Amino acid sequence: MNEKLITLVIAIIGTATALVGYSYQKELERTAEVIKTRQEIYSRMIVNTTKRVDILNRLSEDPAWNATNNYGKYKLFTNDPDARANRIEMQEIATLLTVYGTDEGINAYADYLKEGLEQAIGKSSKEADLGKLILTLRQSVYPSTNVKSSVINLIIWNDRKHFDLETHDKQ
Repeated sequence: MNEKLITLVIAIIGTATALVGYSYQKELERTAEVIKTRQEIYSRMIVNTTKRVDILNRLSEDPAWNATNNYGKYKLFTNDPDARANRIEMQEIATLLTVYGTDEGINAYADYLKEGLEQAIGKSSKEADLGKLILTLRQSVYPSTNVKSSVINLIIWNDRKHFDLETHDKQ
């Protein structure tokens, strides 16, 4: 009788161990899938944002852009086919961001939008900092990142105004 009880207990322990291992493996897979989804959303968001900046730069070269007020610029932007397509894509990305993004990622994008809007209406002369946004998104996926926002801005914009020789020399 004791042998049967011991065999039963060993079988139960073995089964429980296998179930815990399986459950742990599935949790790791789910976590990896969420991280992959976040990476895809964040990447799409950054590409969409840089395209929007390119569209705004193109529109700002038009004499009609400089000859109108903020509302007129808004109308020029919303009537542009590329801007319209960009906005539709951004609405999809924003929806995915609010579902799958980290709290830090969502708040960082909201801050980025706020900075851009404040600059657009003349409330601030400071440009919205895309590098800061990307750094926050990176940190939400890779917590131990050592990249600086100025380096990210330099890579994204390829503009030497983002290159800080003093900081770069110390790295």
